[in-house]
Amino acid sequence: MNTIRRLSATISAQINGIIDQLENHEAVANIALNDVRESMMNAKFQVRRIQDEQRVFEHKLQALRKEESIWKERALRCEKDDRERALECVRRLTKAREEISALSQQLSDHRELERQMSVDVKKIETKFEELKRKKSLLTARESRASAMQTLNAQKNSIDPGGVFDRWEQQILRSEVEGDLSESLSAERADAFTTEFSNEEERRALEETLESLLRDSGKHDSQ
Repeated sequence: MNTIRRLSATISAQINGIIDQLENHEAVANIALNDVRESMMNAKFQVRRIQDEQRVFEHKLQALRKEESIWKERALRCEKDDRERALECVRRLTKAREEISALSQQLSDHRELERQMSVDVKKIETKFEELKRKKSLLTARESRASAMQTLNAQKNSIDPGGVFDRWEQQILRSEVEGDLSESLSAERADAFTTEFSNEEERRALEETLESLLRDSGKHDSQ
């Protein structure tokens, strides 16, 4: 019976040694960290690109509002002397207002997208730092375990505890990856609420536009 146990323990030790050789946990962790870092940098780049587009939209919107004011003033000025020119001014005024409405909606969508992506970037940054700290801790623990294994090599050639160390390391890494995935999924799940917010904001914009048109019609009629 003792012979069988020793043989079984020896085979287990050999198998565990092969597993250790095949899987370098630190190297795998470094690859994972590099992937997260690359994703984080790409997300930051996308946020900056959206911010640049927002500035372009804001400049266009400012120009359109100035154009709207000009065509409104021209329409009122021409109404008495040249009805046709006044109507053409009104047509261009209407077009400017339509463009303002569409561009305002685009700008609103971009701002919401920027907000969501900024939140995601912040979460990724936090998780990235957490992963780095855990990697450092696990590396230190692995180094200590390796040193202890070397010290005990002469006393005990079979170290069944090493199996549990690797098991724990794998579980810890799975938990970290699961936490990151759950956090990002929870943020994306809020897209349903955002969809309602966008619809409600659009309805409010539409009502404001209608009010402007009604007010303009009253002013023109006067």
